[in-house]
Amino acid sequence: CALLIVDQFGCIMLANETMKNVFTRELPEGTRINSLNLRWIDTDGNAMTAAEHPLPRILSGQAGSNVLRSRIGIIPPTGGVRWMEASMRAIQLPDVKAPAALLMFESAAVANID
Repeated sequence: CALLIVDQFGCIMLANETMKNVFTRELPEGTRINSLNLRWIDTDGNAMTAAEHPLPRILSGQAGSNVLRSRIGIIPPTGGVRWMEASMRAIQLPDVKAPAALLMFESAAVANID
């Protein structure tokens, strides 16, 4: 399972090795997720704008305590679509007052399509 935790500004707090493999790059702490040159696509294959991505809804509290689940396509700079089953939810970290988000990705049935 690929795991990523981001803070309220969309900066990476933690990324496991599996997530680094999905994004095909290093994911240093403090890097803004929107600076990774990734493209995101919805289940219909349409490009998602930053506003359409579920992460802003989670970080703004619009998702409440719900876990948002969806199939999502990630296109890293190296190309190819990585279809993933995504689960995202708000979390509260110790000693941090602002919300953070936990993103979990698992490969979908079709992992890489060029």
